Amino acid sequence: MKSETGRTRGRLGTFAGRYSYEEIKVGSKTGESLMAFDEEALQFVVIKRPSPTEPNADARRASIADLAREEAVLRTPGLGDHPAVCRLLDAGEADGRDGGYRYLVLERARGTPVPPLAERYYRQGQPLPPRLYLDIMRQLLALLAVAHRLGVVYNDVKAEHLFWEEKTAQLKVIDWGNAQFAAATTGLTPADDVFQCGELLYEFITLSKYGRSGLKDWVAAGRLLWEPPGVDSQLKRLVAKALDPIPVQRYATAAEMADDLLAYCNACERRVRESRAAADGAVRVGDLAALRDSDVAMQALLAYDPSDTEAATLLSATRRRRSQLPEWEPATAADAGQPQASPPAPSSHAAVAAPPAGETFSTPAPTLRGEPSVAATEGLSPPPNLPARARRIRKRRAGRTTARRLWIGAAVVVSLALVVGLVAAGLFTRQPQASGSTAVVAVTPAASAVPLPATPPAVGSPSLVGEATQDSCSATTIAEQAGRWDEVLAQVALAAGQPPTGCGGRSWADIEAHARLRQECAAVRATRDPALINRLIAQYGAA
Repeated sequence: MKSETGRTRGRLGTFAGRYSYEEIKVGSKTGESLMAFDEEALQFVVIKRPSPTEPNADARRASIADLAREEAVLRTPGLGDHPAVCRLLDAGEADGRDGGYRYLVLERARGTPVPPLAERYYRQGQPLPPRLYLDIMRQLLALLAVAHRLGVVYNDVKAEHLFWEEKTAQLKVIDWGNAQFAAATTGLTPADDVFQCGELLYEFITLSKYGRSGLKDWVAAGRLLWEPPGVDSQLKRLVAKALDPIPVQRYATAAEMADDLLAYCNACERRVRESRAAADGAVRVGDLAALRDSDVAMQALLAYDPSDTEAATLLSATRRRRSQLPEWEPATAADAGQPQASPPAPSSHAAVAAPPAGETFSTPAPTLRGEPSVAATEGLSPPPNLPARARRIRKRRAGRTTARRLWIGAAVVVSLALVVGLVAAGLFTRQPQASGSTAVVAVTPAASAVPLPATPPAVGSPSLVGEATQDSCSATTIAEQAGRWDEVLAQVALAAGQPPTGCGGRSWADIEAHARLRQECAAVRATRDPALINRLIAQYGAA
């Protein structure tokens, strides 16, 4: 478990007469660590000792046991002098508050811890490059393979325990206090280290802790279902095998996992060389299609390894060669030599993609988002007339985009107007026929007779049909063209009840129904639609 770590800075004093320390890190499992300088050997060291201020006797005894175990592991021949291990320089006894204790003097790891290194890339808007984390994993697995061969299980694989020196590309692994000998009765096996390496590689690829989100990806059979985009099947199979919940189905040792990872890295390097050769040939020949493919391939190479200066040079040469061709037209601001906005920083759960296993770099990695890195665009020198040409092209494209938007907007407005008109005409509403109403016969244009309701209209009530015909065709014309439409509308009006002669004695609901019925009768006269008149008869059946 990771405990809280406190730090005390400033020149605090000397230890054992030769070590001057200025920082104390408190909270590790083995006690506390003094960041010191060896005045005799003139080198920076780390002194590990049990915390002299620890009040808990059990915790103090546990830290003493961890220090003794770490010393035994670091004195193992073939492991303590490994290039990826901080060497044990000295050990001795010192007096404490409760008696003597043993301390260890270790070589201080050079380089940067992996978490701050990754954070530095994220602040620059880039994920941890696949080439970098593959090199880290390759050296880590090589070290653990030696440890497993010597019967030692590290049992503490974390990004916080890994230091990477960028100048020499050398990994250092610290904190062996949790290590166990495989022959001990702890139940630990090399498969436990393999599982922890799978967790670390999963974190590098998905940018998330495996224990937080990865457990959701298990199925009953114990297989892994995570599918980060941009990662090929070979690397996913490697991680899935390392994270298999059944220990016997994982890699037996770190050496087996290292062999598979080395084969994958070799395949990536082979594709890198092939892509570089293809880009160089495209620049020499001057084929536009090949230059486009090479541009994308070089961007993918720079996503895989931003320090690849050869890929950056080829990318610049590719774009310069494309700009010299008569049929070339800039497709992006980067092609046209215009300044472009910085890409957004990737999410903490974004996938980091290595090059596809069975493909060349013909498509950009997902993390590129189609934009080249800063190193890829340096040194471009487009022709003098290129900005004006690029502006003309962008203007034409903007005009086409505006026209499309106008057509879409007009279509939306017309559709909304049609829907509103239909709703206002009442075509989307249909009320059931009132109970006890007189049966009404469906009407067609050829109908010769229409049955009238049994109850005649009250004397003196105005004719609804007469009101409706004041603003439309005359009853004679309608009867001549459509056959007794006035009688049909009269039947509808009588079936709906007597219309109001004013506001007196009538509710607003009656007045509104009367106005709506007038509008619908006018619509019937205008359209002469038999289906519409049948709907009116069914809706306004006689009471």
